[in-house]
Amino acid sequence: MTDERSGAAAPLASVIGVVAAAALVPLNSTMIAGALPSISDEFDVTTAEVSVLVTLYLVIMLVGQPVAGRVADSVGARRTVRFALAGLASFSLLAAFAGSFAFLVVARSLQAVCAAALGPGVQSLLRSMAAPGEQGRVFGILGSAQGAGAASGPVVGGLLIQIFDWRGIFVINVPIVLLAIVAT
Repeated sequence: MTDERSGAAAPLASVIGVVAAAALVPLNSTMIAGALPSISDEFDVTTAEVSVLVTLYLVIMLVGQPVAGRVADSVGARRTVRFALAGLASFSLLAAFAGSFAFLVVARSLQAVCAAALGPGVQSLLRSMAAPGEQGRVFGILGSAQGAGAASGPVVGGLLIQIFDWRGIFVINVPIVLLAIVAT
């Protein structure tokens, strides 16, 4: 991968770190599915009430990505991605330690705001990291990682729930985010 501005090779570790950050978005949208019954039981809420955790995440992603794209244009992709990653880790930890369903909904919503900022921020960052002749390959890697994140979410989520309980699906974001922050 070559850096478009300098012509130098963009470090593969940076590309992988940025792509891993982007893969967290679909992973988080699908791995919660297996946790819904446990969350429902713990907070004594109905299936309809607990489904708000999925719906809000997706709606916030829909509305937030165009806004986040504008923010990334204004303040820079790298800054947007780093801020979004820090927020994603912070709000994931808050969600993991939620003591009430209302608090979990707020933490999950704020997590989604940060996830929404990753979409356009990551794309812009990858575009600036890769030379025009390398962009197809870099964006192919991005698409594959996002697809893998979405597809593996229920399996990864199920394993984390079995080992740690539902809170594990939020805690897992922190080490991945830390690696991604270093890479960006």
